[in-house]
Amino acid sequence: MKYTIFLLFLLLLTCGCSDSTNETVYFEKDIYVGFEDADTNLSRQKCIDLDFVVVEGILIQENYDRVQEFIDRSSEGNTNRLRIATFRDDEGPSYRDLVFDKGLYYFYYMDQENLNAEDFDYLLILEGQWGLPVQDYKMLVVSDDETLTFDEVNKVMVSSSMEYINSVGRHRIVLFNY
Repeated sequence: MKYTIFLLFLLLLTCGCSDSTNETVYFEKDIYVGFEDADTNLSRQKCIDLDFVVVEGILIQENYDRVQEFIDRSSEGNTNRLRIATFRDDEGPSYRDLVFDKGLYYFYYMDQENLNAEDFDYLLILEGQWGLPVQDYKMLVVSDDETLTFDEVNKVMVSSSMEYINSVGRHRIVLFNY
C-alpha cells in the first residue's frame, strides 16, 4: 500500500514537469550556435514568412511587430531569439541574432569571427534626434549600463576620441531607427 501511494505521489509530482529536450539551445560551451541552421540563400519573402525582422539599409521593412514580441517575452523572463535579416542589393540575407537567455541579452552578427558568449544586462530603447534635417529616431541597444542615452551612443558613432568612446558603457546597437 505504501509503495502504491508513493508511486501515485511520484506520478503527480512529475506530471507538471516539462521535457527540457524541446528547449532551444543557443549555446554550447559558451559558444553561440544559433547560426548553424542559417540559410543565406533565402528570399526576402521566405524571411518574412519565417517571422524574421527584414531590414533594408537601416529601415525595418517587415515584421516590425516581432521586435515588440521579443521585448515582451524577454521582459517576462522567457528565453527568446529575434533574427534580423538584412538585405543589400541582390545578395541573400545576412543575419544578426538578439537572444535573451537566463536573464541576459546576447547579440551576434553572422559573419563575426568570435561567437563566444558575451552577455549584456539590459535591452534599452533609446530615443533622440539626429541628422540634417533633424529627425526623431529610436535605437534598440543592448548594454551593461541602464543609464545609457541616445546622445551618448550617437556621439560614440561619430567620435574620434578614444577617451570618450572608452568612457561610455559597453553596448551594441541592435536596430537603428527602430
